[in-house]
Amino acid sequence: MKDKVEEMYLDYFNNFITVSYFAEYYKINTEKANRIINIGRRINHSRCKDVEPVMHMLHNRFCLSYNLTNDEWWVQDRFEHLGRYKQYSNALTAIDKRMKSV
Repeated sequence: MKDKVEEMYLDYFNNFITVSYFAEYYKINTEKANRIINIGRRINHSRCKDVEPVMHMLHNRFCLSYNLTNDEWWVQDRFEHLGRYKQYSNALTAIDKRMKSV
């Protein structure tokens, strides 16, 4: 049961914009959807409680962060999302390309 609730939370996190759409998709009311999301979040985050999130600021403008859920490096230039990368080196290459283009 815990695995199913966590799976539903991850589905919500990765694929839904609103709780109401998530509830509609699973044919449940929004109150139950909120409970599932909150419990699933606690289950999922408890697995990572000893892992520190990784985030770097580079050149005083780029945010490079590691997303544990998707196993990806996310790159952001101030408020603009530049992409998601499976390898750290690819994320750094994207930053270098952006620096050269500016």
